[in-house]
Amino acid sequence: MIADDVSDIMQTYLARLCWNTAGWQRPTGEARGHEMGKAYVNDTGFGHEEWLFDYSQQLDGYHYGFVEPLRRSKQISAGDTISLLLYAVSPEHERYYVGEIGQCEVLSPEECRRAVEEYERRGWLDIMRDQIAEIGGDVTSLPKDHMERFNLRFRPENAERYDPWRLAEREDRIQKLNRYVLCAAKASDQQAFRRLPHGRQEPLPAQRVQRAGTAPTAYDPAHRNLQNHLLRLLQARYGNHVTLEDGYVDVKVTHPEFSAYIEIKTSTSALKAIREGLGQVLEYAFRAQDRGATLPHCIISSPCPETEESARFLHFIRRVTDLSLRYWQVSLATDSLPNS
Repeated sequence: MIADDVSDIMQTYLARLCWNTAGWQRPTGEARGHEMGKAYVNDTGFGHEEWLFDYSQQLDGYHYGFVEPLRRSKQISAGDTISLLLYAVSPEHERYYVGEIGQCEVLSPEECRRAVEEYERRGWLDIMRDQIAEIGGDVTSLPKDHMERFNLRFRPENAERYDPWRLAEREDRIQKLNRYVLCAAKASDQQAFRRLPHGRQEPLPAQRVQRAGTAPTAYDPAHRNLQNHLLRLLQARYGNHVTLEDGYVDVKVTHPEFSAYIEIKTSTSALKAIREGLGQVLEYAFRAQDRGATLPHCIISSPCPETEESARFLHFIRRVTDLSLRYWQVSLATDSLPNS
C-alpha cells in the first residue's frame, strides 16, 4: 500500500490517534481524562479522529476524516498528498501500531466547508451528534470549526486498520513519541509497523498480559492456562516445532509429520467455540496459502465436549471449504493429545 522506501512518491509520517477501542468508527469517551493538561478531548469528551475509519459516510468514493497531528503541522499544506502510519497509546502507556493510510489528500478550508455542509445536508452530522450524546460528550462542539471536523480525505482501499493491533517493542522509536505531532517516518518505522510477533517455545507468563485485537484486552486466565497446557502436550510429541503466538496464532505446529494452526476458545459449548474460532483459523489458512505454503490442519480447541450438533456443523464446514478442520476437546485435565 505504502512504498517501502519512504522517500518514494510521497512523504510518510507517524501520527498519533487518541485512544479508542471501537476501531475509530465512533466515539467511545475513553480518551477523556487520559490526556495531559488542557486537551480538546478532555473538554468535549471526544476527538474528531474517532470517526477516522467509519466508512459508512463517503462522498464520491472518498472518506473525509481528521487527524490531530495534521492540524498542528506547519510543514504540510492544502493540496499535499501524504501517507500516514498511525499509532495509539493505551491508558497503561502501551504503544500500539493501529493502521496506515496511503494517499491522504490534505484539504483546503473551502474543501472542508463543502464537506461539512454536505454531511449536514445528508443528516450524517446528526448521526454523529447522537453518538456524542450517547457518551455524554459536548454535542455543540460538532463542528466547532470546519477545519476541526475534517482536514484530510482518502479512498478506503488505500487504508488498512490493523486487526489485531501490533504491540510496539521496547526499542521502537514510537516509545519516545508522546505529542500529537507529525513525525517524518524512517524505513525502520515502516518495518516496525508491519512486523508480526515472533512465536515463543516457552509457556506464557501467568500474570496479566495485553493482547491487541480490535482493542487490547487482558487475556482470560483460563485461556492462558489452556494455551500453556496444550503447548506442553504438543511439545512432548513434536519438540521445538511448537510455538505460541507466532503471527497471533494461539498455537502453531510446524513438524514435518504434522502441521497445524490451533485456536483456543473458552466458550460455553463446542458449537459456540467453533463459531467463534472459525473466522480466525480461516484467515490463518488463507495467509498460509497466500505465502505458497502447504495448508495446515486448522483446529479449534476448547474444554467443552463435542455434541452431535457441533459435529454436524464441523462436517458441513469441511464440506463447503475443503479444509482439514478439526475440533479438539482439551481441558487442564487432558493428559494426551486428541486422536482426531
